[in-house]
Amino acid sequence: MKKNIIAAAAFALLFSVVMTSCASTKFSVTDCGPVAIIAVNGNPALPWEVDSNDDEDADDGNGVLTTMVNKLVDGANPELVTGVDRLDYALDSLRAGFQDIASVQVIDTDVLLKSEQYVDMTESVFNMLDSKISATGFKTISTIGAKRARLLMEEIGAKSLVFVDFDFRKTPIQGNKWNGKIAPMLTMKVRVLNQRGKEVVYRTFVLKSANSVKASGRKYDKNELVGLYPELIDSAVNQFLVSYIQ
Repeated sequence: MKKNIIAAAAFALLFSVVMTSCASTKFSVTDCGPVAIIAVNGNPALPWEVDSNDDEDADDGNGVLTTMVNKLVDGANPELVTGVDRLDYALDSLRAGFQDIASVQVIDTDVLLKSEQYVDMTESVFNMLDSKISATGFKTISTIGAKRARLLMEEIGAKSLVFVDFDFRKTPIQGNKWNGKIAPMLTMKVRVLNQRGKEVVYRTFVLKSANSVKASGRKYDKNELVGLYPELIDSAVNQFLVSYIQ
């Protein structure tokens, strides 16, 4: 998967982009390698973007109970069964982005997953309660303590740890959810710990695609909608990496 550093096509894809940052420490992605992508988490389904004026959206669709009910009622729904696929794609996109855009070595996933420090980690209870899922083979963790981070990096030969959390949704960009055009959107939160286990990046990217599928009479092609997310994921990854190339 080759990445264009300028990413003109990916930027043209976006309908809107919002970025916020909480960590102020100077960080250069080109100096962070070797890097280990330690977590790629996300929601299992594709709920509607929450509208505070719409009572139907009071439940945002990401709770454990809602997810269980949806699987029982509509277990073959492409939006439900492709949740892990989206995260696996995001992991591949991140790996390729670090390597192709920033020329940064990425620690092999098997090396990470089989390391003593990683095997000993406990998944976050809050993530499990929020019905979070992870890329194949990964634990659902949001961050780890500085000491654990240092021990892990020493064991696997990494200089930085990257945690990524996605929230995938769908939203009407024309008309409404019953008749109009529906577009994919995502929120991507990126956390990076340096070699000392200190958080140097905590940033949120919100992207909405200009590409959409047509909805008519409460129906739309769910497979077509699902197929729009990989390009949006690539764009989010590009935004993150290009923002920190110095």
